[in-house]
Amino acid sequence: MTAGAIPQGTPTLSIVIATYNCADTLQACLDSIHAQSWPGIEIVVADGGSTDGTVELIRANADRLGPWVSEPDRGIYDAWNKALELAGGDWIHFLGGDDRLHARDSIARAMTRIADLPDAVTLAYGQVRFVRADGSSRMMGAPWETLAPRMQSEMSLPHQGIFHARRLFDRHGGFDDGFRIAGDYNLIMRAVAEHPPAYLGDVVIADQHAGGTSGLRRSRIATLREFRRVQRALGLPVRPRWVWAYAKGLGWRALSRFIDVGAGA
Repeated sequence: MTAGAIPQGTPTLSIVIATYNCADTLQACLDSIHAQSWPGIEIVVADGGSTDGTVELIRANADRLGPWVSEPDRGIYDAWNKALELAGGDWIHFLGGDDRLHARDSIARAMTRIADLPDAVTLAYGQVRFVRADGSSRMMGAPWETLAPRMQSEMSLPHQGIFHARRLFDRHGGFDDGFRIAGDYNLIMRAVAEHPPAYLGDVVIADQHAGGTSGLRRSRIATLREFRRVQRALGLPVRPRWVWAYAKGLGWRALSRFIDVGAGA
């Protein structure tokens, strides 16, 4: 947990990190949290039973962590659910073990704005810098009015930039680990159906590094199918944007055997 006292009357924050064999990157992730100017951040780690030294690294940082667990899990959503049971913050932020908070004041700027939000808001988000394998990057994140139509066919909210109110999980439960890819999309779509998320403006929350099952071209069809499963459950019709994305996904799947070597279908 980061040092210092939480300003009176402001919401508390838990940062959840799900790990599995990420000893090469986790320390940099933790260091980016420890360096934050915002005090009292609770760090909760759910490790999937790593065998590469990740657990030893977690133990070495234990005096600056909140609760943590290391045991086999059924995937990212199961790990996040385990962490949610341990987390005590009013707001929850999920960070990948290979990601980093962008700047020393990222959390301070975000939490200061979150403190002024009405109780009806259960999701708030800023920007994320997406870092490609070649070191180049692009910014993700825009006002909700811009991103909302894109949610029909993609996860347009930058996940490493999202803050989830504890009351969202109290109302909807945790992540549905019956999804392989779209468990976060499922929860977020339920949340935005109740109230639009709050955009925190030009606050850059995190640096996200390229990777992940849903980002692979050959996974686009599987991702879109899971998105449609969520949409059907919410009574949402098929939109042209989803149909077009699915058609492009079929093309990428055909090409990906030559592009994404070793990617899953």
